[in-house]
Amino acid sequence: RNPSIVILTSKDNSEVKYMIKDKINNSRNTRIIYRNGDPMSINDLNKLSLNQARSIIILAPKLNNPDVRIIKTILAIRNNPRRNKINFHIIAEIKERINLEAAIIAGGDEALFVYANEIIARIIAQSCRQRGLSVILSSLLSFQGDEIYFKHESALVGRTFYDAVFSYDKCSVIGLMLSDGTVKIFPRLNTIINIGDQIIVIAEDDHKIILSSDYLSRINYEYSGSKSPLLFNHNTVLLSNPVTRRATKIIERNLLLGWNKKAPLIARELDTYVARGSELHILTNSNIINKLNIQHQLLQLNFVVHFLHSLII
Repeated sequence: RNPSIVILTSKDNSEVKYMIKDKINNSRNTRIIYRNGDPMSINDLNKLSLNQARSIIILAPKLNNPDVRIIKTILAIRNNPRRNKINFHIIAEIKERINLEAAIIAGGDEALFVYANEIIARIIAQSCRQRGLSVILSSLLSFQGDEIYFKHESALVGRTFYDAVFSYDKCSVIGLMLSDGTVKIFPRLNTIINIGDQIIVIAEDDHKIILSSDYLSRINYEYSGSKSPLLFNHNTVLLSNPVTRRATKIIERNLLLGWNKKAPLIARELDTYVARGSELHILTNSNIINKLNIQHQLLQLNFVVHFLHSLII
């Protein structure tokens, strides 16, 4: 493989190269190519080989109304007169959820949108409640160690998710991506795998995603009506009789330091885990007008009592 990453930006190429080298010590056999231009310009987009791109990632610029520029860039890509690819795979960042509907219309079935602020806010809130979660996420989403992969496995079509879980020796099955794009993490064990569905696994590398040598014999036993031999996959822990547990919400006191656009999202996420009468203390240097705005943003929360404090720096 000789992968390449092409970056189109209005920033100076030398500045971008310095930033990339500061973050990536060794790109190995990956070529990084720099192009200067405006992503909304069809002429500048023609400096790239869009028709040969496996995926196209569009990042929100640090400007006013970044979502408008994202939508215009998608329209420029999809309506490029030089286009000859049947379907693009576009992943774009959206800053304001209110603009998501317009973005989906512009992207059609060729674009997926990431509401970055909400994802970051939810991770922050959940990491506060579960120690070690940030370490696990960093491990799974980095290119070091094991990673998450999606794979079509024709041998598993017509089988259940239970079969898939125990069909690998060197990776762990965690879910399914259905043919319509729906992702299900740990679905019901009797969920049938259909044509077009993909297995979601955690593996050291994609070439390690191989069905175990005893897979066919186990399936033959099970589907011939014979009792299936007991097999263990040391990479997978599965409860034969899963128990649904309802966590009891308790009254808590939480402290939020500072305030920005992610803060209301963090507060809403925390609110789902606490009982009525819980307190959220917000420490901020905002003036009275901003404090009233903060209170207005938090009115939708039902179970948290809010206290605003002043912070003088």
